[in-house]
Amino acid sequence: MVARIPEGKTYVSQYFVWCAFVWLIAILPLRSRTGAVGETNIPDGCQVVTSETDGKTLTCRRAPFHEILAAISDLGKDLVKITVQSCQPQEAVELNQSCFPNNANLKNLWISECGLVRIAPYTFQTPENLTELSLFGNQIRVLTNETFKGLRKLLKLDLRFNQISSIPDGSFKDLESLSILMLDNNKLLSVTNGTFKGLRNLADLELIRNKIHSVADNSFGDLKKLLKLNLMENKIGVITGRIFNGLKKLRNLYLSYNQITWITPGSFEGLDNLSKLGMNYNKIGHLTNGMFRGLGNLHWLGLSSNSLYCVEDGTLSDLKNLLALSLKGQRSQSFKPSPYLFAGLKRLQKLYFEFPRIDWTGIDKENLSVFFGNQVQSLTTLEMQSSQLTNNYLPILKNLKSLNYLLLRDNSLGYVLKESLPKLGSGTLDLSSNRIMYIETGALSRFSRGNTEVILRGNSFSCECQLLGFSRWIRENGMNELDTLTCSGPVSMYGKRVRDYNPYWWQCSPYVPLIALVAIIGLVVLVCSVAMILYCNRVNIQHWLLERRLTPRADEEAEAAATERSRLVPSGLCGISSLPRGRTEAYILYNMNEQDVKRWVDQYIEEKLYGHPLRVTLQWAAGPDYIPLWKQVKEYGFGVIHFVVIVTEDLLKNHWPEMSANSGVENLSKFVLVLMGMKKKDLPKELLRMHCPCLEWPETKRTSVQRERQQFWKRLRLVLKDTRPD
Repeated sequence: MVARIPEGKTYVSQYFVWCAFVWLIAILPLRSRTGAVGETNIPDGCQVVTSETDGKTLTCRRAPFHEILAAISDLGKDLVKITVQSCQPQEAVELNQSCFPNNANLKNLWISECGLVRIAPYTFQTPENLTELSLFGNQIRVLTNETFKGLRKLLKLDLRFNQISSIPDGSFKDLESLSILMLDNNKLLSVTNGTFKGLRNLADLELIRNKIHSVADNSFGDLKKLLKLNLMENKIGVITGRIFNGLKKLRNLYLSYNQITWITPGSFEGLDNLSKLGMNYNKIGHLTNGMFRGLGNLHWLGLSSNSLYCVEDGTLSDLKNLLALSLKGQRSQSFKPSPYLFAGLKRLQKLYFEFPRIDWTGIDKENLSVFFGNQVQSLTTLEMQSSQLTNNYLPILKNLKSLNYLLLRDNSLGYVLKESLPKLGSGTLDLSSNRIMYIETGALSRFSRGNTEVILRGNSFSCECQLLGFSRWIRENGMNELDTLTCSGPVSMYGKRVRDYNPYWWQCSPYVPLIALVAIIGLVVLVCSVAMILYCNRVNIQHWLLERRLTPRADEEAEAAATERSRLVPSGLCGISSLPRGRTEAYILYNMNEQDVKRWVDQYIEEKLYGHPLRVTLQWAAGPDYIPLWKQVKEYGFGVIHFVVIVTEDLLKNHWPEMSANSGVENLSKFVLVLMGMKKKDLPKELLRMHCPCLEWPETKRTSVQRERQQFWKRLRLVLKDTRPD
């Protein structure tokens, strides 16, 4: 009998099936956290990742260390890789054999910043298949001979940033396969010849930033396959001859940031494959012959920031295959290079040279081309910054024909000439921070746009004619990177752009000096001619000077005589009371009855002469008194230098015959005749024969009367010997 399920019950069974399916989907993600239900408890902050090829990986960050150890134990043989970082809380913990009881397949173990202070013996005996072990950033102080017992397959060991101060001999003897050993940032004080015993396959040894001050002879004797040795930032003071014995395959050796003062000659013998040697930031002062013996395959040598004061000739000749040499930042008080400093470096391609206190006097002018010359013909990069290089020693670069990069920053170059710089390929020319004032026209024509970068900032350009060609070169080649260059002088150009300097053609014309020379020659000829004339007339000049010396005395006598005569002048004449007493420069006599003359005197004399610094005396007479006054003036003179007589047609017609008959006209040297309304040709012949000065007052009808009157007053003052300005 077959039982049948009622139709209504079918839906109930389907409902329970779907509920079970949903419940299974909901609990599946929990397996990544708790593992198989009821098997592994994964702590917070940890994650297990399963790979079909690599197995299980446990990654923990900021998780309690004891919970991590429990999870490691639970995961057992399935666990392949463990990464633990920054355990919480950080407490002093110890690794021992119980931490990995059944993790035989573990290959990578990384425990960093978890406060480990000790590793018990035989800790890694169970996970003997480890290939990478990192205990970075812990507090491990001591290693023993049994610490790494059984790790014969280990390839990389990272013990950086711990507190290890000593390593007993034979601590790494079981690490037969170890290739990389990292002991950076510990507190190691010394290295003995048994410290790294047994590391036959070690290729990279890192000992950066310890406190190593001594390295025993043959300390690295067992490291037959070592390729890289890094001893930077320690306290090594001397390199002796047997430290690096046995390192025949070593390629990179770093000794920078130590306190090395001396290297025994032959210390690097046996390092036949060494290609890179760094000894920057030490205290090396003297390089002697044999110091680099055995480094025939060295390609890079760093000696920057030492205290070199002497490099013997031939010291660098052992480095026949050297490609790059760094001598930057030397701190010596003085360095006097030899012309043969770089002898033998025929393959050198890069040279970095910086001696702030160098003394170039050791290289005379005959040996300037020898300094580089045929010795470094392959040089492509040259940096000579802060080396007090002047234009006198710039010819040392003359024979460098393969340069692509030339840096001469922060030197003492004052100018750039056409032949002073070598021709560069496509590269950079850096002349910044020098004292360059001008650049000769065409000096940079070989460095065209897009081919070579030219750097000239930080110089003191003098924007004068010597810089005109350089200014045009900037504009024509579109050197935008040089647009910011400014002038430092002269004052009129200070602060302006060099490319904007464009003076007038005559300011920088080559013919201007020729014109100046001709002018100077003409001036010399003129001076010589004047001197010759003076020499030929020296007798007359002596007589003239003698008369000039006697003139003041004669004037004093004449003034005294005039004063005496003034007492004898008869009275009763009109205007006689206004006659001058003492010396006066101009005595103007005119007839009061002539209205034109009176008007002229009132209008012009008062304005033009009477208020002038000239001492002028006006004397007038009316009608019949004019002739007696004329006679008195002629006879006594009154100490007057010049008599100004206003001559009109009326005077000549009515009074001149009487004036000529009574007083004579034989001496009219002191008279100045001003002609009113008449011309000089109208004067009597006897007056013309006296050659006394005659000035014509211009008529008002003429169009140029104003200008002619100005000329009249100038001539009148000139006749009166007045040279003072109006």
